[in-house]
Amino acid sequence: MSLPDYKEIRKQPRRRWRHRGSRGGKRLHFRPNPELQEGFSNLSQTTSQPHVVDLNRYLHLSAWNARSIRYKTTLLADFLIQNDIDVMFLTETWINENDDSVIRECTPPFYSFSNFPRGTSNHGGIGIISKDSVNLRTVQTGFTTVNFEHASVVDLTSGIQYIVIYRPPPSSVNRLRTSNYLTEFDDFIGEVSLFPNKVVLLGDLNIHVNEPWKSEVKRFIRSYETAGFYQYAEGPTHISGNTIDLFLARLEDGIILRCESQVNLFSDHFMMHCYVNRNKPTLTKKSVKVRNFKEMDQVAFQADVTKALCTISDELTLDELVTEYDSKVITILDQHAPTKVKVRTNRPRFPWYSSEIKTETQVRRKYERRWRKSRTSEDRKAYIDQKQKVNQLIETNKTKYYKDKLSDADTKGVFKTVNNLLNKDNRTLPSCDSTKSLCHQFANYFEEKVSKIRNDLDSIESETNECTFYDEDQIIMFIVLMNSPLCPLMRYED
Repeated sequence: MSLPDYKEIRKQPRRRWRHRGSRGGKRLHFRPNPELQEGFSNLSQTTSQPHVVDLNRYLHLSAWNARSIRYKTTLLADFLIQNDIDVMFLTETWINENDDSVIRECTPPFYSFSNFPRGTSNHGGIGIISKDSVNLRTVQTGFTTVNFEHASVVDLTSGIQYIVIYRPPPSSVNRLRTSNYLTEFDDFIGEVSLFPNKVVLLGDLNIHVNEPWKSEVKRFIRSYETAGFYQYAEGPTHISGNTIDLFLARLEDGIILRCESQVNLFSDHFMMHCYVNRNKPTLTKKSVKVRNFKEMDQVAFQADVTKALCTISDELTLDELVTEYDSKVITILDQHAPTKVKVRTNRPRFPWYSSEIKTETQVRRKYERRWRKSRTSEDRKAYIDQKQKVNQLIETNKTKYYKDKLSDADTKGVFKTVNNLLNKDNRTLPSCDSTKSLCHQFANYFEEKVSKIRNDLDSIESETNECTFYDEDQIIMFIVLMNSPLCPLMRYED
């Protein structure tokens, strides 16, 4: 090492051991170089700021024990849109596989509803409402449980598997026992822990984890901790003050970023919110071609069409005439109203949503924030009154919208609107490998059907029967004596 380098190193700050006596022990002290101290004297003191995570960039989940969604469809759909929920897991939906109209009312545009009814009764049941862009798919866990219900979906984008659980409370009617439930849950979560995917178990598990001194709670906690899961829900999730709606996931997976409960006045269970370490899906966009016919010069357009049609030859065939006509009209349209491509963002909004509803919703949020801060009965009543006002306004606008739509629609439009309200889709096509093969299936079906009808007609032996002729008065008498007319207007009158 050269002498200049050695002198430069000596100028750097050095650590020295200082002895403070036998009882004081050795402590590491920092002795700065006085030549370098002057360069740091003019720096202002800074404080470290905590790292703030923008949760709006992550997938927003919500779990809720609804205790029947049949009469809460308006509240549920409005809650999904106003809070921008990506996936909502519902327990105790109290609907069956035939409640298509209820499912339609609580599902906003560009959302999908997956229904898992209990089957044995109208109570219980699990429902999952998710944005179409989240890309969830129903999967089977391979287990049949008796003491609790469960449903499973997997996120095809992130590979996270969500398992929703609802455990009915034991009673003399269902004859369920907590010991059987704990044994079955222990076997279930042990098998789930072997899944290759990242797994999140959530729902109303009906175990008071806020009372860890109880024997059944200790056994329950031991079950999920042995399987490597951690419980993320904190604080009460029920009006009784107990924590029974849970979120379970592995710590090493790093799936759940935050989990919190929100008091709502919709049922006795709180609304659970959870943010998952997965990018929030972006709004889907659709490209459409439009023409501005309103600003088009109608007189000039008619003149150009008339002039162009006069140049079409009469010696062309029918197909050639149609092709020539389409070509000339499209060319003239491109001159007067050129095609423009517009990109439209598919936003989950209802067609009856108005500026008045938006204003009243903002007032409702204001009262809600005030009540959550003060927790007084006056603020609670103001929030409830405003919530009911918004719900009534939504119902009024919704009724008016469909009433006007049905009154202005033709027969086809009426059936289309009614099928939409009842969540009926009559355009279900049979399964096929490709569109071409499906067309061949339809063609073969009708060809065979026509051939069968002709063969049946040819096989009928022609028999000659004597014809009986009746006069006009007898025919009128037959019509008068006919029973069950199709319509009162079809009755014969002299």
